[in-house]
Amino acid sequence: MRSFYAVLVSRILMIGLSVIVSACASLDGYPKRIGDSEQYVAEVSAFVSPTAILDYNAAVNPAQNNSPSQLIIIRNNIVTARLYAIDVNYHNFVHALTSEQNVGSVGTDWVALALAGFGATTGSAATKAALAAASGGVIGARAAVSKDVFYNNTVPTLITQMEAQRKLVLALIYSGLQKSTADYTIYQALADLDAYYNAGTLNGALVGLSNSASANSQFGDGQIAASLTLHYSFDTPAQSLRKFWMPDGTTVNAQNAAAIRSWMSTNKLNTASIPAFIYGKEYASQRAKAVKDLNLP
Repeated sequence: MRSFYAVLVSRILMIGLSVIVSACASLDGYPKRIGDSEQYVAEVSAFVSPTAILDYNAAVNPAQNNSPSQLIIIRNNIVTARLYAIDVNYHNFVHALTSEQNVGSVGTDWVALALAGFGATTGSAATKAALAAASGGVIGARAAVSKDVFYNNTVPTLITQMEAQRKLVLALIYSGLQKSTADYTIYQALADLDAYYNAGTLNGALVGLSNSASANSQFGDGQIAASLTLHYSFDTPAQSLRKFWMPDGTTVNAQNAAAIRSWMSTNKLNTASIPAFIYGKEYASQRAKAVKDLNLP
């Protein structure tokens, strides 16, 4: 026959489980959607399936006599449908990340509090010991979850990074959709869609954060070098380049930094850092050319 305190502990744990389950709907931070992800993807399946690309390739055959505008519509339908499918799965992924963090913390808190409370009010020494041990185990599990990199302050940072990266790629895709099918082929679009997907992954976010940290470190090194070895200048082209390089005034935009670095490489300025190029008086004429070539205001 099970002892009284064993039954008591098991019932408290069941209560904690019910708290976790009931909290799912209220604490995950997301309202109920009108349908599920499978339904959403099914609605665009005609453009997401592999046959859609085969049908598109058939449509571009001159023998089909499709007008350029018709081909653009077909291509754009394929691309936007796949964007939608990627978004559905991405939002489910983010939902799962944030839901596990919120619900797990609240459930273990309630169970630990209940066990500790019963331990303080029960008379039996054996019962007190059992309840204290169970409470310690729950708190230990709670601490382990709290310290996990995916369920601490890192989660919002990673989500923010993923959102930022997805927007950058999405802007490229939308720009491509304005072009003809010759200037933005279906295969270029598929490559961009793959980049869009990767931008919404944890690995992609970690790589993005690493690149941003590296760029910021390079900025600091360059600032020091510029102040020690260059004649400082902050003319109008320098201001334009700095705004392009650090749009918010503090954080380096990795994509824009890559564009500047590419221009510098093309114009044989490989040995200079970006900060040195922006602030050095010696590079005044090259800065003016860079602003023009990069179409900066």
